[in-house]
Amino acid sequence: MTASRPSSIRWFRPKGGYPVVIARTEVREGGQMRNLWDVVRARMTAPGAMVVAGEKDGKPVLMAAGTDEAGGCRLQRRAR
Repeated sequence: MTASRPSSIRWFRPKGGYPVVIARTEVREGGQMRNLWDVVRARMTAPGAMVVAGEKDGKPVLMAAGTDEAGGCRLQRRAR
């Protein structure tokens, strides 16, 4: 399974805080967003977090994750 390339991606570093990646991507499979986070986390040179948004079958999908050092926890996607 491979994650599609995000159509929009932004990097932020709040003053005195950890870097945050915000991305929008096409969702084809359930684990795709977790895989994208694994890739981003492996390439981070410092603790940080990521928020990814997408759409699958006409429903919004959102995932937020962070490194342990940034006080993050993984959130499972929820379909409405």
